Amino acid sequence: MASQIVVFRLREREFAFAVATVTEILRMVAIADVPETPEWLPGVINLRGRTVPVIDLRTRFGMSPRPPSLDDAIIIGEPAGRAVGFIVDEVVDVLRFAATSVDPVDELAGETHAVSAVVREEDRLIMVLDPERVADVALDLDLALGIS
Repeated sequence: MASQIVVFRLREREFAFAVATVTEILRMVAIADVPETPEWLPGVINLRGRTVPVIDLRTRFGMSPRPPSLDDAIIIGEPAGRAVGFIVDEVVDVLRFAATSVDPVDELAGETHAVSAVVREEDRLIMVLDPERVADVALDLDLALGIS
């Protein structure tokens, strides 16, 4: 049995979301600032008439921040049933892998850690993220701002 992930880069590291958690992938678009939000939440975008909060994954994971570039991508997911965008440096691949290539990390990291598994693909180790865990605080802000 095989599964699929959307692989993306943050700096030189590879991460992924399960294909089932991704609704679409966009090129960088204009982001409207929202006052008094964390640094990793640069603002919101208009996605076909919906206001969608956007998380800068570099900043969210403590990497050195940089201004968004037109080469960046925004991965749209719907954790907890609400649309959220995730800014990534680049989308690399949609990868199919066997269940035997997956190692869970919950035992070591705990249930609230953003990485839910590690996929071994040849010499690559790809951290698979749980979008709901990554977006949990943003989803709370989403509700506080009245965004749905």
